[in-house]
Amino acid sequence: MLYLYTVSFCAYDTTILSSMGASVNHIDHVQTQTPYALTVGTISVLFGFLPAGLGMPIWIILPISILVTIGVVYFIGKPIEEPVTQK
Repeated sequence: MLYLYTVSFCAYDTTILSSMGASVNHIDHVQTQTPYALTVGTISVLFGFLPAGLGMPIWIILPISILVTIGVVYFIGKPIEEPVTQK
């Protein structure tokens, strides 16, 4: 129980510190970062934790996980729009 409290407190603490460092509202920071955290967490569980638990070697798991992460960014990610500068 103490471990769970420590992990959740540390995650909450770093969220507050990073939102303060970026000078944004804490709730806005959480709302914008949640999709990224859930995506990476899902990839980690499906392509890392479960295969490792089933005995697959890490030298196979790691490259597959990296390729899946790159694929998600490439196919689902959106390009950053460049700001228009006036002359």
